[in-house]
This record gives sequence, C-alpha cells and structure tokens, in this order.
Amino acid sequence: MTDDKTKKVIRPKKIIIWLLILVLGLFLSIKFLVMGILNDETGVSVNSSSNIDYKVHLKENSYYENNVLDKNMKYIASLIDYIDTDINYKIEASKSLDYDYTYYIDATTKVYGDVTKTSVLYQKNEVLVEEKKVEEKNKNNILINENLKVDYNDYNSLIAEFKTSFDLNSVSDVSIVLHVNAKAKDGDKEINIADAPELVIPLTEQTIDVQITDTPASSYNILKENKNLFLRNIKYFIIAFFSMLVTVFAMLKAVKTLGLNDYSKVGEYKKKLKKILREYDLIIANVNHHIDEKEYEIVDVESFNELKDIHDNIGNPILFKEIRKNNKSEFIIIKDNFIYKYILSVNSNDNKKTK
Repeated sequence: MTDDKTKKVIRPKKIIIWLLILVLGLFLSIKFLVMGILNDETGVSVNSSSNIDYKVHLKENSYYENNVLDKNMKYIASLIDYIDTDINYKIEASKSLDYDYTYYIDATTKVYGDVTKTSVLYQKNEVLVEEKKVEEKNKNNILINENLKVDYNDYNSLIAEFKTSFDLNSVSDVSIVLHVNAKAKDGDKEINIADAPELVIPLTEQTIDVQITDTPASSYNILKENKNLFLRNIKYFIIAFFSMLVTVFAMLKAVKTLGLNDYSKVGEYKKKLKKILREYDLIIANVNHHIDEKEYEIVDVESFNELKDIHDNIGNPILFKEIRKNNKSEFIIIKDNFIYKYILSVNSNDNKKTK
C-alpha cells in the first residue's frame, strides 16, 4: 500500500513536468519547421500611386516680398505668372516584373453650362507632353517624373475672350492630366493599370485655389501559381527534427505517467480474475470485510495454483476480496496463525496464466 500512496503523491508533479516539456518541444518544432521550410508563392502584388506638387510664381509686384507661393493657398489670379508643376507617378511590385507602359500629359480647357459642371459649353484639348512608350525588363518599380511650367495667362486670356464674345458668366477651368497605361507581366500572367492624376486650375476668377486629384494608392494582384515547399535553412530543419523527437518522448512519458498504458493490463487482470472465479468457484468464498492480519504471520504465494495446492493439502477455503475494483484482488487461506496470501494486481509482475 505504501508504494501506491507514494505514486499518487509524485505522479501529478511528473505529469506537469512532462507536459511542460511536451508543450515546449511542440512550440520549438513548429517554429523552426516554419523557419526551415519556405512556402514559395509566385503571386505578385502591384501598387500604384501618384503625387502632384506645384508652386505658383507671381508677376513682379509691390505687394509680395516673395514672388513664389507654396501650394494649397488662395491666389490672386491677376498676379499669377505661371504655375511650376511636378507630376510624379510610381508603380511598385513585390518582385521584379517586365513592364510595357505609355504615358502623356494634356491640358483640357472647359467652359461649363452651370456651376455643377454637368454640361460643357466649350472644350479645347492640348497635348503638353507627347506620348512616350517605355519597356522595362526585370524591374521592381517604375517611376515617371515630369515638370511643367503652366502658363496660366494663356489659358485665362483664351477663356476670358470666349466669355466676353458671348456675354457668358460661366464656370471654367483647365485640367492638367497625366494619362498612364501600363501592363505588368510575370511570365504569362499580366495585369493592366490605367491611372490619370489631375491638376485643376480655375479660370477667369478674381481669386483661385488649385485642386489636385492624385491617384489614390491602388493594389493589383497577378494570379498565384501553385504553392511549392522547399528547404530554406537546413539548420532550422534539424533543430525542428530534434525538437519533434523530444516532443514525442515527452508525450510517451506523460502517457505512461498518467497510466494510460495500463488499459491493456486492466483487461488482462479482469480476464484472469474472471477465469479464476469461474473455474474455482466451489473452493472460493467471497468476504466483504478486511481481515485483521496483526495476529498472523503472512506467507506470500507467487501464483494462484500454488495457493490452490495449499488448499488441497489443508482443506481450508480460499477467501477472496477485491481490494481495488478492476485493479487489485486478494486471495488468502487462514490456517492456525498463518495467512497464505496471493495478490492478483494490474501492477503485479507475477501474473502468470492460470493453468
């Protein structure tokens, strides 16, 4: 009984230790396995964006100390000389691609039929930068940078004359637009990109503010190919392998400590007990109470057959009691001041088949 009590005290501590080792080993195995094996995806993400910057240059005047004004201000139209404009456009990809792209810049001058700009009375188009065709091979990104000096007075004078001729009091403006059409290719996969960042300048107004319509950052994706796993770092893979061995070892030890591997022994125990009780029912008596063994000398018997031989010699019945259900049973013969005892137990090493 002392051994069983001792096992019950130390078993939870062992279980906790082995479970901690198991969790740590599993964590390290997964971590280094992921680090050692790379999932190769040929899918590509492509992003486009634009930025328009400008400064307004004024005519000589006695009002402004600095004749160059920054963007996002209100400007007196009659003082404007020209607008120095930088138009930047960028396409970035997650890997090197082949590009075919064209771009040009034009100016569209309009006079509208109402303030909502839903109808157009007059429109004039002018190419400021002729179309350019470009091929780029094996590039992560492409950049377009163009600088324009927009002569505000040319556009303003044209529209002022038009309105005066027809006695109009209409809204008007000139739009400077970068037209981009690009094709990004990854092998036989490709995407098409079309953007048009715009700078809008009001005309024939006493004061103006310039409006910018940048192309917001846009994302495109080239179709993904099948995923392939390949070994990236052998060192991490080896560490993951040994961590997995530690994990398996810790799992086996935890199972053993929990006693889960005793199920087969329990089955063997029940089978052997049933056989003994069935075959020797006539000489076995069940007892419901524990016999006080203090007044007796205990003689341990190694097998039930030996205990049966003692019964055959002295004629006293074999007393039976299951001490722990499905785990441990006791068979005894009492003769004078001797107790002859055979223990059938799941954890017993002498459970030999009864002949």
